[in-house]
Amino acid sequence: MSFFDLNGESALPRAGQLVAKDRDGEMQTMKVSEHSPGPVANDELLARSLDYPNKFIAPGGLNDTLFQDAFSHGASVQRLLQGWDAHADDVHSRFEARAQARREGTDGRHPNPPGVRIFVVCFEIS
Repeated sequence: MSFFDLNGESALPRAGQLVAKDRDGEMQTMKVSEHSPGPVANDELLARSLDYPNKFIAPGGLNDTLFQDAFSHGASVQRLLQGWDAHADDVHSRFEARAQARREGTDGRHPNPPGVRIFVVCFEIS
């Protein structure tokens, strides 16, 4: 059983269950996969793409699926080690390519139906 395996019958939300399993916060320093470069530093800048309208609620806020993703199947981010200005063009290009693949269905999913548009929004997490 992995640390991330949760009790589906618990009254606690996902985050509450994880906090209860790691009272001293030691798991924050753990690498979660062989691909992980390690824990994120407190002063590190991150960017994440979000599908619109899937991750948003009116009148423009984020819904909680952004955070649920992190506890169910992960929430990938781009680490911006040299700051936003140094990485902005690359991040935009990667995120737009992902959005285009979603719109066209070239990412292994069905293309979006006519009239439904998916955008990828880039924002900074600091």
